[in-house]
Amino acid sequence: MRGAPPDRAAQQVTWRGARELVRSALEALERGAGQAVYLLAGADDLQRQVTLQGILDRLLPVARRDTGLTVFDGRQTTAGTVAAALESAGFLFDDEPRRVVLVRQAPWFVAGCSDNAEPLRARLAAGLLDDLTLLLEVPSAIDRRLGLSKQVLTSGVVLEFPALKNEAEVRTFVEEHLAAAGKRLPSEAFGELFSRVGPDAMALSSELDKLICYVDDDDTITLRDVRAMVAPTAELSVFELVDAVAEGQTRAALGQLAGLLGQHAEPLMVARMLQRQFRLLLQARWLLDQDLLPARAIDGNAYDFNRVLLTPSGGSTLLDRWKTAAAEVLPLEGKVSLLTQHYYPLWKTLRVARQLTSAQLEAALERLLQTDLAIKTSHLEPAAELELLVVDLCTRISSGATAEWATWLES
Repeated sequence: MRGAPPDRAAQQVTWRGARELVRSALEALERGAGQAVYLLAGADDLQRQVTLQGILDRLLPVARRDTGLTVFDGRQTTAGTVAAALESAGFLFDDEPRRVVLVRQAPWFVAGCSDNAEPLRARLAAGLLDDLTLLLEVPSAIDRRLGLSKQVLTSGVVLEFPALKNEAEVRTFVEEHLAAAGKRLPSEAFGELFSRVGPDAMALSSELDKLICYVDDDDTITLRDVRAMVAPTAELSVFELVDAVAEGQTRAALGQLAGLLGQHAEPLMVARMLQRQFRLLLQARWLLDQDLLPARAIDGNAYDFNRVLLTPSGGSTLLDRWKTAAAEVLPLEGKVSLLTQHYYPLWKTLRVARQLTSAQLEAALERLLQTDLAIKTSHLEPAAELELLVVDLCTRISSGATAEWATWLES
């Protein structure tokens, strides 16, 4: 028996809210009150795949999937073909108690899709047999204004899976994942994991499973465990490269560069990431020079720094006062704005900026621009250009470009 579709008022679904909707949908299936159509959409690949499997398990036992399940790749089929499969399913005279049609990577819910979705919309509007269920999977948000989206909202249920948006949601996800294994992750170790993996639920799940196996019988995953088992992202590797540059550690900086290139990072991308980081360092140096930051705020760990940053004092937070002071000087939005960064990279950038002067940072940016141009025009291999850059930044950061710009422009 079909259940009555729930209220479809458009709303922003949170990560936690999505899980509640999934729980409700699965419970309805177990009561025999399933829907004709299920649309699973959103950027969280992990939760989308887990939910899809949960729905399939409740609709169709594994032993019956050879005959009861039809699977289409939406990138290689048309809406008309799927509509025809839904139509013909009613004329298959065998003893299969339920049929399921699954469309993976369905493209018809995003504006600009070239395929005509009208045949499928019309098929759903006409209704499906009680023993037939359509599952649609979309690896992105859907456009609710499209005709097919509106029809699915009428004929069935839409389950949306937004990506983890912030540290609080990531922490909840991590704690729930580890609780099932009887493990815990202290704050400092969590901060390192978050900085290395970010808010990608699928990647977090994989790294947490590795850590659970690594610590074996220990109930606590330490900072050392995270550093030993979780590979840093390219962005974090750039942080560590810049740390080594600021300390003049040429060997360590070249090692970080080799690690980045060994991960198949494009040399030009590495140069651009370094440019961005030195621009952020210059902003951090400006903030430090304004004497608005208590020295103790960045001497401790990132969590203590965040408390100092966001604790109200005199009616405003330190971050508010920084933004006011910087309003006419620094960029306050976009990826090159220091004050819009997560507190962890903000804390790390300020700590590195203490070791460098504004003049050194400006010279470093000049040298980085030269490398950017050299990668595009020089006869040297791009990796060699980056190695020369790193050596210069470590040993003579105040020198700036190593040749006249006119020479480069003429080559």
